[in-house]
Amino acid sequence: MGHCFAQPANAEQDETVYCASHSADSNACNKSGSTNLTELFGSGYDIFASANLSTTSFDVQLLGSLEQSANQVKIEWNWNIFPKSSGTQVVNIGITLHWKPISSNGGKDIIRQIWVTASTITVNPLPFIQPGQVTISGVASGILGTLLTGSSLTWWWDGRKKKQEEKEKMNTTTILNGK
Repeated sequence: MGHCFAQPANAEQDETVYCASHSADSNACNKSGSTNLTELFGSGYDIFASANLSTTSFDVQLLGSLEQSANQVKIEWNWNIFPKSSGTQVVNIGITLHWKPISSNGGKDIIRQIWVTASTITVNPLPFIQPGQVTISGVASGILGTLLTGSSLTWWWDGRKKKQEEKEKMNTTTILNGK
């Protein structure tokens, strides 16, 4: 559900000026009137694209360069995103074009945001036990530990009970003997 800004700030004026100054160039403006973005501000600029992903619901890690040359067939950005909580989360994504002057002959940087969207992502709660958390050796160790603990407790309880009985026997003997 992205919103392409066909007319971002100054876009119509940018396109009109470009098409008027390049009317002899048949490739400059196509039949629908859209502009060759690479030379929108003349041949003295290199064009770069950047994408921004912003959210407070995820930890975000960009993989690769934020700004990339737009003079290529495919521009791609990759992120690793890790949810901070479950539920419906919002991620804002935007794409910006940046024309940089090739030489320092008085040209200035020109920046236009061309696309923005707010995407929702549903994060499911993690299961109590996740895959890879339980192993056969872990289960076997747990069972063995439980058995050994159970037999140790029984041994301890029997010993305690025996000592208690001996103590009571001594007390009974002492009372009968009158000491």
